[in-house]
Amino acid sequence: MPDRLRTQGTPPPEAKDARFFRAALPLAGLVALAVGGCWWWITFHQMRPPMAELRDGRRRIVIDERGESGSFRSLPQPIREALVETLRTGTVPLSTEARSSATTDAELQQWSRAAGGSHLVLGVAHARAGSLDDAAREFEALVKENPKSPLARQLLEQVKSQRAR
Repeated sequence: MPDRLRTQGTPPPEAKDARFFRAALPLAGLVALAVGGCWWWITFHQMRPPMAELRDGRRRIVIDERGESGSFRSLPQPIREALVETLRTGTVPLSTEARSSATTDAELQQWSRAAGGSHLVLGVAHARAGSLDDAAREFEALVKENPKSPLARQLLEQVKSQRAR
């Protein structure tokens, strides 16, 4: 009689263990894939560390070894190129030529709209326009947000040294 009950209703205890392992095997595979993926991601990012990292308002700007950042993709091409050059070389493109005030004002307005409150973008814009006092003020705010950043300090010092001349 007990054999007949076993075949009609409840599975033997060995069958329950087998079901558990069959259900747990895919889960263990997923865990192994997740752990392996994390290991590769960490290894990859340790091999290519960012050149610099800046906080700029609410933005976090990560700059690679080419001076590029994904944070600048939404900016217009001339602004993006000037920022990439600034970050790649560590120097601000200062205005050496006399520009008309209409061109300078229009360019500053375009940069201000694109900046979205970015001290880096505004500092570079003011430096390009020849307004070194405003550029220094923007780079000082950038240094306050990034006190350990040599890049932010370097940009501020360059503008201050040009302003002193």
